[in-house]
Amino acid sequence: MAEEPVREVIRRLYDEVLNRGDMEVLNEIVSEDLIENQAGPPGSPTGREGFREWLTTFRRAFPDLHFDIKDMIIDKNKAWVRSTGYGTNTGEFLGLPATGKTIAAEAIDIFRIENGQQVEHWGVFDQYAIMQQLGLVQSAGEQGK
Repeated sequence: MAEEPVREVIRRLYDEVLNRGDMEVLNEIVSEDLIENQAGPPGSPTGREGFREWLTTFRRAFPDLHFDIKDMIIDKNKAWVRSTGYGTNTGEFLGLPATGKTIAAEAIDIFRIENGQQVEHWGVFDQYAIMQQLGLVQSAGEQGK
């Protein structure tokens, strides 16, 4: 598979789906049977619907959610992306009221693309940094003060 079609799917995923919340584009470029290898909450739906639910939940908690791609490497039908996600917590998150605080968290994602659609995803993001920035956990230096 040529690199350019993979790059275009990833660009649209970040620009149109993640950053703007365009669910029509999500339907177009994310497979209904998406294989998600990043652990989610128990009982979460799978496939495209699981991704849609995750995105809807995050965009409700962080309406200005935005990801900046820092690095992208493409090899055949896979893309490796290092990004930073930003957002201001103005909605309920994890059952907790909004904090009004802004977060920035690093993420590493691997995507497998087939026939113009994301069919598989692996990812990790700095969940601890998010919790710390929202004031939900203390840093090691703050503990015991």
